[in-house]
Amino acid sequence: MDHETKFMLYEPGERSTSLEHHRKFIQSFIASDNSTILIAEHDDQFVGYLLVDGGKAKRIKHVGYIVVGILAAYQGQGIGTRLFQALEEWRENTELKRLELTVMSHNETAVSLYKKMGFEIEGTKKKSLYIDGRYIDEFYMGKTFE
Repeated sequence: MDHETKFMLYEPGERSTSLEHHRKFIQSFIASDNSTILIAEHDDQFVGYLLVDGGKAKRIKHVGYIVVGILAAYQGQGIGTRLFQALEEWRENTELKRLELTVMSHNETAVSLYKKMGFEIEGTKKKSLYIDGRYIDEFYMGKTFE
């Protein structure tokens, strides 16, 4: 994903994690009761994901932080919507009462998807990122459940 878009946190080549690191990371999510990784495939090929990282401390175990990415060639085909729908089904069997994410303020497509899925803009992180010689703001977005 880092090579696909400038909307992800890491730049191409900046992430240098080993296969073993990825394996342990995935195993830790599988073992967690408040974290998960959802994968989107097309013709047995990975095309996107939605990751929920649940809080580790007691005071935030009810909160899940979301990271989502879809390959450019597969955007606009409803994959993001289906990933969020699968997230909703998974979340119903957890103790999570809040989901949150950050998104670059100019990423109108993503902001639109998140709003459609019930997330609200809760605030703005001013000059949160530095990309291509410019400071970029991010929105904090969240969704809560009873």
